[in-house]
Formats: sequence, C-alpha cells, structure tokens
Amino acid sequence: MKRTLLFLFTALPILLNAQDFNAEIKYLKQYIKSSQCMFTRNGDTYAAPKALEHIEKKYQYYKNDITSAERFIEKSASKSTFSGKAYSVTCPAGYKQSGHSKQNLSSKVWLLRALNEYRNSLKQ
Repeated sequence: MKRTLLFLFTALPILLNAQDFNAEIKYLKQYIKSSQCMFTRNGDTYAAPKALEHIEKKYQYYKNDITSAERFIEKSASKSTFSGKAYSVTCPAGYKQSGHSKQNLSSKVWLLRALNEYRNSLKQ
C-alpha cells in the first residue's frame, strides 16, 4: 500500500506534465497548419501544411528527447539539423497572429510567442 501511494505521488506530477506539454505541442502543430505563413528551410520555401509534414517527421525522430513544448520547438521546428540554419516564417502583409504583425521572424520566436499566447489563454 505504501509503495502504491509513493508511486502515485511521484508519478502523477510527471504524467500531468506530459499531458500538458503534449497538449501544447498539439496546439503548436495546429497553429502552424492553420497559418497563412510560408516557412523557409535551407533556402527553400514551403506552405504551412508542407512545413508541418517536415516538422512532424523531426518530432517523431526526436520524440523520446522531447520533454516540453520548448524542447519540441528547439528539436523539431527551429533549425536544420544538417546545416544548423534557422528556419524562418514569412507571413502575408497585414496578417496578424500571436500578437505581432511582423512579416518575417525566426520560427523559434514565432512559435515561442504562440506558446506563450496559448499558456496565457489557459490562465484566464
């Protein structure tokens, strides 16, 4: 009985954290997919759904190393594993998402802002 209680008290926060960051990652994927922005990776530009396909492949590869939404962004959605070049996001003029209207951002900054916005929405 004591072992069961000890397990519950130690495992429950870990399980709850996993649910939180998995929900955040799901939100970020949907955020990417539904954006009107173009993603540049190693000099080539892709529409959001195609960019998400690539990010999803990287996520599946690094899944065991991803323990937070920030780590998801870092490992899967911010830079090329091979060249080390940062991914960028270019949004249409006047397009406003995640509280900013700047047209060209690094994908890391863009996604961290989206994550922050998502977390703030949960607090309300």
